[in-house]
Amino acid sequence: KGSKSLLQRGPLFRGQANFGYLPEPIQQARRFAPTLILHGDADRVIPVSNAYAIERLLKARGTVVESQIYPGQGHGFEGGALSDAASRTATFLRRYLSAG
Repeated sequence: KGSKSLLQRGPLFRGQANFGYLPEPIQQARRFAPTLILHGDADRVIPVSNAYAIERLLKARGTVVESQIYPGQGHGFEGGALSDAASRTATFLRRYLSAG
């Protein structure tokens, strides 16, 4: 780990090519589409700190970000969190993908 930040470290787990870090293109891009982040704070696959780091990065670049961190939820959502995530996703897509 050393003194490198999450944005500099690369994969958090050996053998993970796509999870647990911020890919280089995200770090270098200047513009992003509106982004919805839904994450469980008990996720053992992708640390919730990654969701917060991505949110900070996007907001710092002026991107519209909506996020919800679900207490006690892991990598997949259950119960009320699942319903809420589905509702948030539908609302987000209607808002940003509408043809009008």
